[in-house]
Amino acid sequence: MKRISAYLLIVMNILFTTTNSNAMPKKLSKTEKQIKTLMPQAEKGDKKALDQIYHLALQDPKISKLNSLDQKDLSQFPILLEDQIEIKSKTTKDGISSVDRKDMKISDYSAIAWILYNLNQEPNTPYVYALAKRMMNINNVESAQNWYMTAAMMARIDASKCEDKTAPQGILIIESEFSDIKKSLQNQNEFNRALKFALDQEEKFKSRPLPKWICSHGIEALSGELKYKNEATWENDRMRIRERQEAKLSKTTK
Repeated sequence: MKRISAYLLIVMNILFTTTNSNAMPKKLSKTEKQIKTLMPQAEKGDKKALDQIYHLALQDPKISKLNSLDQKDLSQFPILLEDQIEIKSKTTKDGISSVDRKDMKISDYSAIAWILYNLNQEPNTPYVYALAKRMMNINNVESAQNWYMTAAMMARIDASKCEDKTAPQGILIIESEFSDIKKSLQNQNEFNRALKFALDQEEKFKSRPLPKWICSHGIEALSGELKYKNEATWENDRMRIRERQEAKLSKTTK
């Protein structure tokens, strides 16, 4: 639970204290231009395009450092969401606590390439949120909307697998960063398109690991034990959530 609490603090600190590193337009490098060209096909899951953008991303030395982090505790997520992460807390002999801060600046295009490739290797909901954020950073609004809607749907389906009903509170913390995307989705046509995309992607990524990332946010996680619903029960919940979303789509297209 200490790890999870620290993780929550890291995310909250990033969400509320960092600024958009790409607020000012900048000239793209040759590698970034190549990634940008391949992105539409990579977003569709084209294997060749995914391999190409990943190899391009590896030209960024920070990606190598990213690959060395422990993926099991989602250390990469805050870095992918923004550019900084608090990595270690220390307590001196005098009992004074401090936090070592490490800057980890990765270009938006390198981050997008890394996420898309890894997402298609092993689907992971937090990475989809990070993908939406990075897409918004480069002003690719349509992709940002698509991936945010996908993340929101996957997160709620992930949370439905937790026995602890307080677990979904973690979703609100993450989604507080996406007010600009949520506002843009008030346009009905854009909402419909993003929802269709999300339904397709959630189905594509339905075989994902146990959602420790969200179940760990529940009150019962204090006991140190996470409890999950059995597959049959969860699949029923998953289909109910999807049907509820599909109903929104049906109402708006009549």
